Amino acid sequence: MKLADTRLKKGLLIFFATLLFVILNLIVFISPLAKYLIEKYDEQYTGRQIKLDLAYVNPFTGYIYLTNVRIYEDQSDTLFLTANSVSANFSLIKMFRHVYEITELTLNKPKGFIILDKRELNFKDLIKKFSKKHKPDSSPSKIHFNLTGIKINDGEFHYRELMSPVDYFIRELNVNSTGLKWDTDTIAASFSFLSGMSEGKAEGNFTINYDNLDFRLSTKIHHYDLYIIEQ
Repeated sequence: MKLADTRLKKGLLIFFATLLFVILNLIVFISPLAKYLIEKYDEQYTGRQIKLDLAYVNPFTGYIYLTNVRIYEDQSDTLFLTANSVSANFSLIKMFRHVYEITELTLNKPKGFIILDKRELNFKDLIKKFSKKHKPDSSPSKIHFNLTGIKINDGEFHYRELMSPVDYFIRELNVNSTGLKWDTDTIAASFSFLSGMSEGKAEGNFTINYDNLDFRLSTKIHHYDLYIIEQ
């Protein structure tokens, strides 16, 4: 009886050790594969070139972590958006119902550039690509996408108008949003930031319809230097 128990324990130990070895190797090998796929198919799915240093993917929990992410301008080697890290949690269960849902997307220390050239914004191509008329049919048999939580931590964003010219930026931007779903056309968020070039703090919340760009905005201003208006 004792010999049988010993063999059973040994067998269970070998089984769990083998399972752990397989899981660790899967995580180790799938992470560089994810980095390769992101950089290979970036322009096909986003229209922009994307580069990153490292990717960590846990296929069992749906967690993804990317470091030193760089997104470039359309057909250019100029940076559009960078981030020290980007993390996301995918809902694995909903994938079986043809719904790809990110339950939380977090950008740490992002730095972005919004440029207005005459009447053209430098992210107009992204709006066109992800607008409703470019999305798949909303019938039940099609794939849907949800992003139910967005966070930006300690961001810095620059705004430039080439014709005026205007050159301004904000820092320590923090945003918390409930995200968006495939069957809705609005997104809401709260925010706070500091003036990048002078004194002042702003905080508030907004709701925007990303189909027609109608929005509502509520903001509190604290000792904000509005010299930007002079530009």
